[in-house]
Amino acid sequence: MAIHDLRTFIAAARADGAVNEIAKPVDPVHELGAVLKACERADKAAYFHAVKGSDIPVVGGLLSSQRWVARALECAHGEVGDRMAAATETPIKPELLKGPAPAQECVIERPDLGKLPIPTHSPLDAGPFVTAGAVISRDPDTGQHNLSYNRMQIFGPDTTGISMNIWRHMKGFFDKGEPRGRNLPFCVAIGPDPTLLIAAACRYDGDEYEIAGALRRAPVPVVRAQTCDVLVPAFAEIVIEGEVIAGERREEGPMAEFTGHYSPRDKKHVA
Repeated sequence: MAIHDLRTFIAAARADGAVNEIAKPVDPVHELGAVLKACERADKAAYFHAVKGSDIPVVGGLLSSQRWVARALECAHGEVGDRMAAATETPIKPELLKGPAPAQECVIERPDLGKLPIPTHSPLDAGPFVTAGAVISRDPDTGQHNLSYNRMQIFGPDTTGISMNIWRHMKGFFDKGEPRGRNLPFCVAIGPDPTLLIAAACRYDGDEYEIAGALRRAPVPVVRAQTCDVLVPAFAEIVIEGEVIAGERREEGPMAEFTGHYSPRDKKHVA
């Protein structure tokens, strides 16, 4: 089965018997994360059909091991390293589509992030965090895009914290404009083609859209965001558009990290 977006990836994983279907309603606060962790230990993904407080299903664990990455890249387990190395040598530019894309079929102008099934994973987490979305930003000088992971704590219906570490390209983009009072537009793609999520984890001085294209061996279809000059995946399930606010910081955290420790409460940027 050819994979080109999240839905075809889930279908391929289901065909392999690698997805646990969770039909019973789960609480996004701690319960969802605990069930997902148990599934990952068995090298399976989890599809939550009913999450309390939302009518949107949740899937997790799709890239939790190298075996899953191989499935996403449609290659053998032992070929993952070579595919990743080759991607930086043979980048493929994204393809800009005209007109509305599937990711823009439903546009909500006044979003309420509380209606999204964003989980609170660990007991000491300060609240729900967006952690698995590909954050897309653009250099205000060169126009080059960057894909990265920047955790976002939900503060309110349309406000989040956003963690931009000093080694992130996104932080460099923001620092160019903040002294002049300029906000940094950005978007978050939730549920895109898994190659985008893999590319977002790469440290690359070019455009990670090109890495994703090389991994998929085809250009990534993109469209212009609704509210800013940022290109977003045409086939993501959800795209959140926003700005990092110049001159604002707010206490954020703690949050359990994948390394097994909690990062402390600290002042972070606000979006």
